[in-house]
Amino acid sequence: MKHVLSTIISLNQSAFISGRTIQDNVLVSHEILRNYHRKGGSPRCALKIDIKKSYDSVSWQAILLTQEKFGFPASFIHWIYCCNSTAKFSVMVDGSAYGFFGA
Repeated sequence: MKHVLSTIISLNQSAFISGRTIQDNVLVSHEILRNYHRKGGSPRCALKIDIKKSYDSVSWQAILLTQEKFGFPASFIHWIYCCNSTAKFSVMVDGSAYGFFGA
């Protein structure tokens, strides 16, 4: 999987590749926004996007077919599908897990 991911994930992607972390994005955005309030400089705009909705609308059939086209083994594709389709979540309320719900 490591060899395949390095060929299909862009150099701009900051997660899912060894040596890259999504935390780098947090640091970069913090540096950019730190002096955002200043009057001088070029015009600028900040945008926060909720990507949860796009994740929720992804077609699992399309993901499975894409993995197949990239040559992932059938057993691996099945494992990924099982991990994502059978996940259960709970909500923490005052430090205690409360209830379970499916993805």
